[in-house]
Amino acid sequence: MLSVPQPAGIFFLLGGLPVLFQRSTNQAGGRSLWLIIILLFLFAGLPSNCPATARGSSQRTAIETASFDLLANGRLIGNGWFASPAGFAVTAAHLLAENDSVEISSPATGRRKADVIAVDRAYDLALLRIPRDGDFFPYLPISSRKPTVGQAVFSYGSALFRHQLHFQGMVSKTRPHFEWNARNQCYSQVYLLSAMTPKGLSGAAWVNDRNEVVGIQSGMMTWKGALMGTAFIAPAEAIAFLLKHKRPRPAATLGLQVAETMEGVSTTNHSGSGLLVTRVLADSPAAQSGISKGDRILTLNGRKIRYRDDFLSTVRNTEEGQKLLLELKRGTENWKLKITPRPLSAAGRP
Repeated sequence: MLSVPQPAGIFFLLGGLPVLFQRSTNQAGGRSLWLIIILLFLFAGLPSNCPATARGSSQRTAIETASFDLLANGRLIGNGWFASPAGFAVTAAHLLAENDSVEISSPATGRRKADVIAVDRAYDLALLRIPRDGDFFPYLPISSRKPTVGQAVFSYGSALFRHQLHFQGMVSKTRPHFEWNARNQCYSQVYLLSAMTPKGLSGAAWVNDRNEVVGIQSGMMTWKGALMGTAFIAPAEAIAFLLKHKRPRPAATLGLQVAETMEGVSTTNHSGSGLLVTRVLADSPAAQSGISKGDRILTLNGRKIRYRDDFLSTVRNTEEGQKLLLELKRGTENWKLKITPRPLSAAGRP
């Protein structure tokens, strides 16, 4: 909403001008007083902080024209958006299989073929290139500023074959957070929004009130199939890296899935620190080191581990060839081992 001065206030100011003028002309500070009056008029018409629901039509048009439906083998599977006028676009990696025939469709561009240029499984991102016919595409710039907790953000796209839908959310957590992505067979690094987004919105851009992209829809929190009002968003800095370098950011993996002991995923009493191994991928560094489902990881590089995000953040940022020291527990037996994470890009796509 705009903070527009009330008519009564305007008439009061106008009615007082002759008196002020007479006083000001007889005083040395008359010029300063006139400057104050002018500033009052200027600031009276400035907009106040607009609530999130007051996005103008021009703001909505920007995200509408830059977004598109994503099709694989002729079927609508998700969303995407143009990240440059030259035809580079971004979507979610988990939407695409290796041999898919990929197309985009939107009112602004029509239906066109798209080529997959690069995939970043660590952030659930895919970079597309749409051939141009001498024209330039409407696009959304990527924000250079990280979102803050409580910030309002906006999205647009198709979901479950319903088109041209607008959504609104609020940033609820900006620290690195990791969610297991079953399609990508790895953890994806995301941040969290408070937003009731439906299934099918994957790949859609989330923007701030300046229409700068702050992230991309990767997934949502569910419990027994029900939506829990929390969306998983791939961060803008990973999108910017992929767009600039046309390759994923370096990322490492052990090829396992873990749960915090407080989650109660096992009937065995696993009180205290540590992470419970719930899955080990075949031929992964974890499998090759003898780690099995049901093992408990007690320490990483000599530090006690309690939270999954802390453990995965350390693993993810391990440099190629660097070893990690783990202490594990199986039954009543404790043992230590050195393990070398594998670059995530080398693990392939399902």
